[in-house]
Amino acid sequence: MKKPEKADLIIRFWLFIWIAATNIAAILFVSARGIPTWPMWFASIFFFLQGMTKKAAISTLCGGIVGLLAALALEVIGIDMLGPSTGHWGLIILLVVILVIIIMGGAWVHSALNNAAFGYLTIASIFLGQLSQGGLSNLNSFLTMLLTFVIGGGIVVAGCMIILSVVKSLVPKA
Repeated sequence: MKKPEKADLIIRFWLFIWIAATNIAAILFVSARGIPTWPMWFASIFFFLQGMTKKAAISTLCGGIVGLLAALALEVIGIDMLGPSTGHWGLIILLVVILVIIIMGGAWVHSALNNAAFGYLTIASIFLGQLSQGGLSNLNSFLTMLLTFVIGGGIVVAGCMIILSVVKSLVPKA
């Protein structure tokens, strides 16, 4: 095992402080109002997994929006609209089309059709699927998830990028 560099430890410390502070704020101000905060936390996870760069931030945010929109399409089109007349087949066909677009399209439009899109599609579909009636209830939940992702996730990822930039400029590599 390689000994961690001083700059890496400092970055990790400040990222921990930032993530802990935003978690506390989210619990006190967002979760306390019944708004799920998972969309903002998965933004940081995908950002870290994609290399913590500006390109990773863009890819995470674009992919997350695509995944959330795809989950909404599954709910509204696949279940609410096609479900009554086709049973599960409308949902299955739409899911296959969406997966082809995300997986195959990622070769051309990786900034939006990527692992973040697939992850958000999966998680949002589970969350939306647990809601009761569908229709406007799902649309309101979707808008809440989207805003939580764009605003909350954007703040979390932007804070991480600022920390990375500042620490890298202040602390030379050992």
